[in-house]
Amino acid sequence: DFNMPTGTEIYAARGGTVVMMEEKHNQGGPSEEMMEYANFITILHDDGTFADYTHLKHRGVQVSLGQEVRMGQLIGYSGATGYATGPHLHFVVKKTKRGGGFLSIPVKFTTKDGIMELQEGQSYIGY
Repeated sequence: DFNMPTGTEIYAARGGTVVMMEEKHNQGGPSEEMMEYANFITILHDDGTFADYTHLKHRGVQVSLGQEVRMGQLIGYSGATGYATGPHLHFVVKKTKRGGGFLSIPVKFTTKDGIMELQEGQSYIGY
């Protein structure tokens, strides 16, 4: 999770195709009952992995279903929809598991200091 103010611009970490999205919800809170009210974007990458960008603000999605996006393209705006205690971006990369479902996989980010796994409580500048 990346804490940030509501309305912060969200950019695609990698290019791919928008395969799922939701932006109609305008509620969120610290209750599991809110899980179904999260706004999100799911992008399918060329290697078969997916990236989820979740808790976007109401009407905060800037892409459409089936759209091809490129790395660094504006795709939406952060919010606190769904099961959330405050505004942030939940970002996960996942792959399909044998037998169904998904498995999240570790990711590294390109920063001005090189390629690295991000550490909690630190700030980074993207490249």
